[in-house]
Amino acid sequence: MFRPVALELPVCSRSRACRAWTTASGGSAASITNRLRPVVVAMDAMAEGDLSRTVAVGGRDEIGTMAGAVDRATASVRQTSRSVEAGRRAGGELSGLSTELQQLVGRFKRV
Repeated sequence: MFRPVALELPVCSRSRACRAWTTASGGSAASITNRLRPVVVAMDAMAEGDLSRTVAVGGRDEIGTMAGAVDRATASVRQTSRSVEAGRRAGGELSGLSTELQQLVGRFKRV
């Protein structure tokens, strides 16, 4: 079952280097956390088998790029899962056809 994640960056808020980076980049630890939260939620959902989630984080920075990669990975796993299921169904159908063919061959041998 999906479990929400509390995403906090307490170390970053106390680190001078982190504060300098967030100030220089025009962001804050809270805004970074807020932008990362949907990515973490989507990845946790994927880990639990929920492949329906997407990440609605825009931007061309590292977080936006990562969010796009998570969406593409989720879509790829979703497609692979569908392909495997289709193959499983087709395998079951082939197995049934094989059984029918064996029965028909057995009938012809008796004739």
